[in-house]
Amino acid sequence: MSVKLLAPNKAAKYVANGVTYTPDDYSILTVPADAVDDLLAQGCYYPPAASGVKNNLAATAAPAVTNDVTEGYGVGSIWLDTTNDIAYLCLDGTEGAALWRELVAVAGAQTISGAKSFAETLAMTVAAKTLQLKQGANGKTGTVTLNGATPVAVGNTSITANSGILFTLKTVGGTVSPNAPNVLTITPGTGFTVAGTALDTSVYNYHIIESAA
Repeated sequence: MSVKLLAPNKAAKYVANGVTYTPDDYSILTVPADAVDDLLAQGCYYPPAASGVKNNLAATAAPAVTNDVTEGYGVGSIWLDTTNDIAYLCLDGTEGAALWRELVAVAGAQTISGAKSFAETLAMTVAAKTLQLKQGANGKTGTVTLNGATPVAVGNTSITANSGILFTLKTVGGTVSPNAPNVLTITPGTGFTVAGTALDTSVYNYHIIESAA
């Protein structure tokens, strides 16, 4: 004698007495009556990606945490955001907490948008290749011309209270300071003020860096 049960998740597999059962398209699970107790004790599991992982090769946006095992996605699923030309790989398909990671190419010139975290050291392993930072009012690099020991205001909306600012000499002017220019004040979201020593009117490059959490 068999009984029909409503499965809480039709994407999962259910085990009872060593036998695996799969819900139908209506989430109905049919099992022998004598297997119900064991079914409730064993619970369910999500099938591995290799057994039929789903991909989305025509998405128009990035995947969300809800694009999970209930939709057929699992470890190894590929998601292509064709609007922004970005590819994602699923590392965990847990219901309501799917983990997707953007795939970043490592060869040739690359432009990375948005915040990115790297678990390992980011290394430039080819001679003459470097890291380029955006200039401008909200960029992390720019130039400033000193006015001796008189403070000079530098507008940069990307500055934060925890920013570190590095200086390198670009063009000599007057008497170059023996030390790097001094940052006198930082106003988050606005900019900073800097000064050198008397008679230094040189142009300096500056680079803003932030500490990782």
